[in-house]
Amino acid sequence: MTAVEFSELGRNWGLVAAAFVGLAVAIWRAVAADRQSRAQRDGLYQTRREHVATLFSQAVPALEDDKLHVRLGAIFTLREIVEAFPDLSRPTVDLLSAYLASVEYDDEIPRDVEEIIAIIIPKANSETGS
Repeated sequence: MTAVEFSELGRNWGLVAAAFVGLAVAIWRAVAADRQSRAQRDGLYQTRREHVATLFSQAVPALEDDKLHVRLGAIFTLREIVEAFPDLSRPTVDLLSAYLASVEYDDEIPRDVEEIIAIIIPKANSETGS
């Protein structure tokens, strides 16, 4: 084997070794980026859940307020929770149903009751497949 051939062989093996090292580094960086992305996603999800829990805990007492606009604000907030978080829709609809059962009214249906019915009826229909 001549010196040139030996040099080419050494260079080729060096390139192969460098390619393997580069591949290992690329895989390591991809795994690290994936872990970081998952951690950020999980953190964002947890922050959003905490925000929804805060909204829910503020909306529930507002349903008992004497002012219609406060009750409507609470109902609209709960509707957004139903629409944005399917896993929380059942307890939210149950809460609204319980509130609806406690409301007393005469001949005309109050505006807040209409809004609750508009939330509950489509949800009930989607669960029964109607």
